[in-house]
Amino acid sequence: MKRTQAARVRKALDYVKKRLKLDLEFVVEPGEVHEQLGLLDIQRSERGTEDRKVWLVTFDPELVSKQTLAALRRDAFHEVLHALTWPLFDEAEAAIRRVPDAGLRKELMDRSIDARENVVYELERKIGPLCFPSLPWVDP
Repeated sequence: MKRTQAARVRKALDYVKKRLKLDLEFVVEPGEVHEQLGLLDIQRSERGTEDRKVWLVTFDPELVSKQTLAALRRDAFHEVLHALTWPLFDEAEAAIRRVPDAGLRKELMDRSIDARENVVYELERKIGPLCFPSLPWVDP
């Protein structure tokens, strides 16, 4: 099942990459049991900032198996938006780590993480239907 669902996730990511003409690479792996935080999750590859074009996408095989390909493509688009906006938040969070006051540093980091997700959701809602008009943009 994991192999089949990994192929579906790769296919969804490839669709988004091709449609947006992106030169990003995604390594797709099943998430660890009890550590996967949802359907798909993206993070930097083991290469870190040395290779900003490679990303690790983990997935929950059980949740992915319940998704249509169209819904999976929408979720892949969301994760690709994270990859595209990540450098901006890297810079902001690097500056935040230099704040000497621990309480203020924590508050700013929490706000940055919250802003990261809100920016991605807003981009998804605004440009997703323009880039991918055939995908399901209205949740049931």
